[in-house]
Amino acid sequence: MAVLIGNDNKPNGSFYEGWSDTYNQSAELFTMPDRGRIVQVGFWAAGINQTTTTYGCVWLGSTGALVAQSASITIAGRSFGAGNVDKYVVDLVTPYELDAGVTFYAGLSRAPGRSHQLSGGDIGSGQHWDNRKSTWPNAIVPNDTGGHGHGNYRVGCHVFYEPIAGAWIRRSGAWVRATDTQVRRAGAWVDVDDVQVRRSGVWNDAD
Repeated sequence: MAVLIGNDNKPNGSFYEGWSDTYNQSAELFTMPDRGRIVQVGFWAAGINQTTTTYGCVWLGSTGALVAQSASITIAGRSFGAGNVDKYVVDLVTPYELDAGVTFYAGLSRAPGRSHQLSGGDIGSGQHWDNRKSTWPNAIVPNDTGGHGHGNYRVGCHVFYEPIAGAWIRRSGAWVRATDTQVRRAGAWVDVDDVQVRRSGVWNDAD
């Protein structure tokens, strides 16, 4: 079952911004709570009085590299104003796996020469940025707030991820999934039929 990171409710507050050509990629910064695959990206946005072709995207927080994107969609046009945004949730073409504690950006990349608007509030509770890219979707500049002075506003970006269960071991400086789990019994290594973990004082099968 996919788990939400961020808030998928409509952003509250009176803040709103709109970009035509100047900044065509917008997103928020998140941290993976545990190891998992990001499978969907969601955002609240609209074109400004026009429809616009848009992608849902994921970028690495450390480098700004684009690591996953959805197929293109067309978002509706709305008049420019606070709250004039619609919710979109899109599947990534290829889910992207991240370790616990890794930071990433998630949001949208729309066609240069068109427009989009965001709406939000909750100053100080998050970070978002806006970048211009003529070749899109593309990498971003981490921590760039686009010069609009509202980098600490939440604007409704979010993701859904699937936690990755199972056993992991350290090999050559990296965590890798243990494809086979064995235990020592009667002087020999044997396969494990079931793996269980202790939760709330009870042994449960590892999902």
